[in-house]
Amino acid sequence: MNRSVAPAKMLRGDDPRDLAHAILRDGNRGAVARLAQMALAGDEAATEALFARVVEPLCDGFTAQGALACDRVMAQVIDASRSVPACAPLTRAMAAEGIDGEGGLLARAGWGTHGRVGGAAAPRRIGVLSRVTLGADLAITVPLIRGLAARWPDAEIVYFGPPVGQAAAEAAGARFVSTEYGRRVGLAARLNAWADLRASLRQETAGLGPADWLLVDPDSRLTQLGLLAPGPRLAYRRLPSRTAAGGISGRHRPRLVRPHLRHGHPRHPAAPASRRCGLVRNGAARAGDRCTPACRRGLRHRRQRGQAGRPRIRGRSAARPCRGGLPHSAVARGRSG
Repeated sequence: MNRSVAPAKMLRGDDPRDLAHAILRDGNRGAVARLAQMALAGDEAATEALFARVVEPLCDGFTAQGALACDRVMAQVIDASRSVPACAPLTRAMAAEGIDGEGGLLARAGWGTHGRVGGAAAPRRIGVLSRVTLGADLAITVPLIRGLAARWPDAEIVYFGPPVGQAAAEAAGARFVSTEYGRRVGLAARLNAWADLRASLRQETAGLGPADWLLVDPDSRLTQLGLLAPGPRLAYRRLPSRTAAGGISGRHRPRLVRPHLRHGHPRHPAAPASRRCGLVRNGAARAGDRCTPACRRGLRHRRQRGQAGRPRIRGRSAARPCRGGLPHSAVARGRSG
């Protein structure tokens, strides 16, 4: 793989939107490499296309195939960044962690997503990573902090994230540690955020044993959705949110936080609305939308056959249902941050 970044004058003929389309159409690795080169060279349009036109659509599908495709794209992008001078902090941190190439990144994608939390039966300190946007932190990270505090009341909870979420995290009882991640900055700055996070983690875990520390990652952009998971010396738990079967919301919430989230989570449908309503399947639904006539006819048909009843909504206050009896929520199209 050619890791050199082409000069800006060689990239003028490339349209980031066309490259993004080629990636989504057939997983074109050449298009990924070119788009990464452009973004790492400081092309703002290329960075926007990478995240808004490739990463977010793959994550918004809530499928295992989309999550895997996103991991492969970002692994190739991160690997390409290692020879870029602007990404020197990331390169040094990856070398220190022993991460070598795309294979090493993809190997970490599944870390911490299965089984019990190893080595952290009664942690003294718990780190929680931000979702880097205020809306996602209010919907996911803050209830997660409350759930962890309810399960381990004697543990100190530390929130790692940008200042935008500081007030919300501190109100939930967490100590704030600033870790910048700009969603309006270049690709190199976004990737280097992991090096800053790694340095903060080393400082916070100094003097603590493996059983004293737990890091919880709600699919944070700080670790690029788990590709840059911390080393094995840390007890690490990632809560995947990019598939319907592994999502943080609904009946698939991990047991780690489910008891508390049942009462403290924002009032949204118990499962992605795409499972129950055809309107969401074509991407047309938004919060507050009404069912189409075809949707209502399908619902009546299923009820007549005994296959569907009124949806069960978790939480003290249910989302307002539409005419067809099905609540539509923007959670069904939540973004990755």
